[in-house]
Amino acid sequence: MMPIARPLLRSLALVAALAAAGPARAADDAEAAPRWTLGALVQVDDEDGHAVAGSVGYAFTRNTRLRLSADASDASGAGTEYSTTAVGLDLRHAFGAVALTVGLHRWEDPDVVAADEFRAELEFGGESLGVALLGSYRRSDFEPIAANSTIQLRDGRALTVRARADCRLDDVGYGLRLAWSGVAWGAYASARGHDYGDVECRFDSPGLDALSRARNAEFRQFAGRATNALGLGAGTRIGAENVLLDRSVAAGAWFQPARFGVAADVARMRDYFSGTESDTLSASLLWSVTPSLDLELTLGTTDAERFGSTGFAGLRLQARF
Repeated sequence: MMPIARPLLRSLALVAALAAAGPARAADDAEAAPRWTLGALVQVDDEDGHAVAGSVGYAFTRNTRLRLSADASDASGAGTEYSTTAVGLDLRHAFGAVALTVGLHRWEDPDVVAADEFRAELEFGGESLGVALLGSYRRSDFEPIAANSTIQLRDGRALTVRARADCRLDDVGYGLRLAWSGVAWGAYASARGHDYGDVECRFDSPGLDALSRARNAEFRQFAGRATNALGLGAGTRIGAENVLLDRSVAAGAWFQPARFGVAADVARMRDYFSGTESDTLSASLLWSVTPSLDLELTLGTTDAERFGSTGFAGLRLQARF
């Protein structure tokens, strides 16, 4: 069992037990509300990148929901490719005005890295205003790296490396999200950061103990292919969910007085390894096709320091029944 799977299972069991001990009328409430939620998303950009995503949600009661999600993306630019697949499972339970969500997520590029992540979210809110505290723990295992270069160490020494390296990196994430929702409009703002440890590496050649715990600058010197690919994911909209970020901020607002509405979003991300920053601006058309079916068409652009500007478009569907 994966190291982070055990705390997730304990958290899922706790939430499920507390949900079962809730008011008896919760089951009656769920009968009147949609039990199933289906979501789908397709995105493309002008660099031939593309992504697809889907989700299935089920409401055990009005207060307890389970969600399974998956996505696949393929981004390219500046001679670099980054292709990822991801799957996630989240369980949410509301205790009146407080809600707890726990989840386990995994994403990978089979040529670069595989990441397992435990996420937790604690929400406080009323009818309109909500505040959420965000936390995560992630372990990223890199694909074997064929190192063949001279590394400048932190103490100024030069070390020639010709070896195969197996490396992993742990980080802790934290964040805050504010949201307000009214009858016809709403807005949100969020900020996230990550605290990374050293990259732990094992080499198949002796005499490389100085790199057994490599710092960011040292790791980049012998793992450029991996860090360049991750920088591309952070510098484009396609694949941006499955990257190793230093920090990110986002904000947006929507207005929908009737069946049609509009939304606008802005975001800034900073890649951990390269420090590359990217800014994304998008606008969306919202359409409530029926009371149980919503469509969203999005157009936007991402401007990154290393990769220039990339335009993208997306179509999202959400159904409830």
